[in-house]
Amino acid sequence: MSIAGLFERRSLLKAAAAFGGLSALSARATVAHADEQDNTVGIQAPSDEVKMSDVTLSSTTKVTVERRGKIVLIGINRPYIQNRIDPETFVGLAKAYYQYDHDPSLRAAVLFGHGDNFSRGIDVDAYQTLAASGRPPITEGGTIDPLAKTEPRLSKPLVVVVHGDAWNMGHELHLVADIRVAAADTRFGLRTTKRRGNADGSDEGFEIVVSR
Repeated sequence: MSIAGLFERRSLLKAAAAFGGLSALSARATVAHADEQDNTVGIQAPSDEVKMSDVTLSSTTKVTVERRGKIVLIGINRPYIQNRIDPETFVGLAKAYYQYDHDPSLRAAVLFGHGDNFSRGIDVDAYQTLAASGRPPITEGGTIDPLAKTEPRLSKPLVVVVHGDAWNMGHELHLVADIRVAAADTRFGLRTTKRRGNADGSDEGFEIVVSR
């Protein structure tokens, strides 16, 4: 696919998210805004408010940020490896989620993937060192788990737009969204393990099963 085609496709996906999702977000955003006004009367603004900054697209940028008024577009940018997520990318998403959640000027976020695929899940080779160390995926402050498995969690709406391959962790990132938008060419996949047994009842071990 040409560069022009990629950007044309990216624009289409962004438009699908913005226009397809915002109608459903409007009610939630209005209520959230009213609650925010009620809760902040006579109260000083919280010290953890931030101003989320744009992170422009480049060959070295793993997570892009593009503000569009009250909406922010967050992009996974590792198309050369099918947007597989390494520890640095995962932390980058966690920081972006936190900044979005604590920026009072933003009302909704859209997560998408640059290139031909949303994401094929984790970068196994890159995660080997982390897995061997026993450390958790996120140790920094100022983060929100993109998989919503730990507290704190996003308090504002998240739209996830997928296309191409959305496998494993990519599929999970899609499932935790408030609004999910999928292109017609999306291929979902989730690897699971199951125990294999021999005919005599003895244990043969485990195998990987890919569901699509």
